[in-house]
Amino acid sequence: PGWTAYKFTEKAPVGGTFNTFKMSEGTAAPTLTGALKGLTMEIDGASIESGNPGRNATVATQYFGKFAEKAQLKGAVVSASGDAEKGTVVINLGMNGVSKDVEFTYAVSAEGALKAKATMEMMDFSLKAAFDSIHETCKALHTGKDGIAKTWTDVALTVDAKVTKSCS
Repeated sequence: PGWTAYKFTEKAPVGGTFNTFKMSEGTAAPTLTGALKGLTMEIDGASIESGNPGRNATVATQYFGKFAEKAQLKGAVVSASGDAEKGTVVINLGMNGVSKDVEFTYAVSAEGALKAKATMEMMDFSLKAAFDSIHETCKALHTGKDGIAKTWTDVALTVDAKVTKSCS
């Protein structure tokens, strides 16, 4: 699982992944969308990996550490539509005591690499306190050339998986 958050007025991306997560095993199904239904994942937000150890520690404590359920994120696929190459998958995301369905679009490469993408809004998950914390903590680092300190509330999400097609 990956994420991209944004800073500065010009919306410069800052991204990363998580080091600790569990995804349930997929089950065999006649279609890819059938195999996706019911998949679950649990992510430890404190295991953030951005390529910058200082940023990792700050985001783990000043953002994910402010969650009602300290840094825990959960996801469960509730529906999927499309084919073996592209489509949509709805994942019920749970964080900070709030659960909401988020629609991801997915594409599958010829090699079987599935990449699903969506955008979430922090405030939909009652994350104002966590947002305020990270914005204040990183105000100097989020001040752009225009002198404005800007932390965006939308976050791009990605989920990558390997799918295997077998014919019988």
